[in-house]
Amino acid sequence: MEIRYDLQTNKEAELIKIIDTVTNESTLDSSLLFEYFKKNCINITPPEEEPPMMQLLTIDSLKNYKSGQSIKPGNIKLNIKKLVDTLPAIVETSVGILYDIPILKVCAALTLWKAFCNIFTVEITREQAIVLVALWKNCDGSHHINLSDGFDAVNTLYKNLDDCVMNQTIYNRIIDQLINLKCIEVTDEKIWLREWISQKYVN
Repeated sequence: MEIRYDLQTNKEAELIKIIDTVTNESTLDSSLLFEYFKKNCINITPPEEEPPMMQLLTIDSLKNYKSGQSIKPGNIKLNIKKLVDTLPAIVETSVGILYDIPILKVCAALTLWKAFCNIFTVEITREQAIVLVALWKNCDGSHHINLSDGFDAVNTLYKNLDDCVMNQTIYNRIIDQLINLKCIEVTDEKIWLREWISQKYVN
């Protein structure tokens, strides 16, 4: 089997372009941020290619014998919990404009998450990132938190960051958006946070 690092490199370049849509007006370098993600919350493996002579002589392989090799897809896994765990304490303490850097990292990760889910109807916002961080910082060991406790946790963080509060209507709307993004599920007034998402790729 030949490990196709070239296809992995191409995919990484594609992911960096996605991140760039979030960071292009900030001081964050998209390539450096992607390297940070790879160290902390993204695992990416390359596709593997099998030479034609090693393929089984099935009908399909005979049809495609001259057209190329059989490729085992690579995999990308994004773990949002690991990302939140790496964020410094500045997201929990009022420090002015600096706090936007870790929040921006979460926005970039959510943008990748959205791309992996092929969701086009939800725009990623800073408020979604703040809500997601607050929920992850205050959920229990099984990744659950009550909707009402989540609302309190969000406003504790939001007040520290912006010295204001988020009303119930906005909170409910963001919860619906995070459900649509498949970041969370809500059952019987209880939120469950999805830790990771994965996507297979070839090119």
